[in-house]
Amino acid sequence: SSAASDVYKRQSINYAAFPRSGLQSESYSKIVGAWCSNDPKKTLTALKQGKNINISDCDDHPVEKHYRLGRKIGVTGTPAIISDRGQLIPGYVPAEELLKRLQG
Repeated sequence: SSAASDVYKRQSINYAAFPRSGLQSESYSKIVGAWCSNDPKKTLTALKQGKNINISDCDDHPVEKHYRLGRKIGVTGTPAIISDRGQLIPGYVPAEELLKRLQG
């Protein structure tokens, strides 16, 4: 709806990397590779599309830290949203329902 759209436009969203399969997984390697690339957003999109691209590693990525924090606060999969009040909202939630939860 238009109301939900208007509210979303005013929200501040911070993303965290959470490789669902763990730290020794292919998804971990991919998200690290995307994070370390010259264009992380473009690289991550290409990887999600199944494109075979060269990825590299770097020492200054936060992926392991994000993953461990997520596990500590109860994240077990994606998507997962943590509200500004600390409420964990796991899984897909339709826009109108999400709006109710975030405002409630």
